Amino acid sequence: SNGHLIWSVDKNLSITPFVLNNISIKPARFIISNVKYIDADSEKGYTYLSNLNDDRRMFATLQFDLSAGKENNETAENYVNGCYAKDFNISFNFSKSKNNNLALQMFDDLDNTISEGKSREFSASYFVKSKGGKAAIKLSINFDRNASKPIEKFEHNITNIEVKDKEDLHGNSSPHVGGVHYYYARLHAPNYQTYTNSIETPIYVEVYNTTNPGNDWNESVDDVNWWIHPDHAVADGNITNLTPKIGFSDQTDSTVQTDVNNTLSNGVFPNSKITYKGTQKPHKTQIRIGTQPWLKYHRFISDPNTMLYYDVDFLGGGGWAGVGEKGKTLPDVNGTSERIEW
Repeated sequence: SNGHLIWSVDKNLSITPFVLNNISIKPARFIISNVKYIDADSEKGYTYLSNLNDDRRMFATLQFDLSAGKENNETAENYVNGCYAKDFNISFNFSKSKNNNLALQMFDDLDNTISEGKSREFSASYFVKSKGGKAAIKLSINFDRNASKPIEKFEHNITNIEVKDKEDLHGNSSPHVGGVHYYYARLHAPNYQTYTNSIETPIYVEVYNTTNPGNDWNESVDDVNWWIHPDHAVADGNITNLTPKIGFSDQTDSTVQTDVNNTLSNGVFPNSKITYKGTQKPHKTQIRIGTQPWLKYHRFISDPNTMLYYDVDFLGGGGWAGVGEKGKTLPDVNGTSERIEW
């Protein structure tokens, strides 16, 4: 009355308390950006094939930024480990090549376990609190190289990346980045012969390919489908030691003088001098080459720890003559050194 609103309250009214249960807050999607696929030698643009189970020092790098995005594509800063972030999976698609039968291998910065295939599981710990909903993904990638089965060089391009966490938050990207160039390589020296007591025995870095890989590449001095790699860098593989042997025994009659700095010239290690200190000729010395697994090749043995070697014959008596590799008669020599190229 009198223009006032009168409230009446039922004293028996029961109000049930409101309880908040199982509220889930999640971003809208994963956002993938800044994708880079980089060769081991980024300057020259190549990566040697190397089984990561044998050695982890030779690999290409795939890296990108991953963030949890809101509907407006801003970063969901609370998507961090211990809060909303969940374990996640990343899968990849790559361009087809004639060498797709090789098993893709990879490991990452936080987990050095090697996985094979085109997908990998990741821990939520990648999303550290200080990054505020962002993670930097960095993968080391190579293939299961077989030490007795060379394959032609090939380009490997990434065509799609898909990320999905345990609660089905997902995102994908089809990056347009340059590919990685994989080479099957070896260290190689032919067998050498000399009538003197010492001889320089150049050792070559060679890449397998059935056609000439480029204008600056020269053929192997004694083998088909192998090409001397002019852009090889010492940092991508070198000679760790040269050891003279006879069978399984050390050869005390021969000494090896090498350039400890691994001087390299257009794919050739030229300073590998073998000297014979004995008096009985003819004398054969086997030179074992120490190097990294990705530069080892043996036609019949797939074990990457197989011996890599070449022979040096110290000949006795007079000169010799014969038909060389290109059909020329090699000159009779006495007191000089020649390599026979049959």
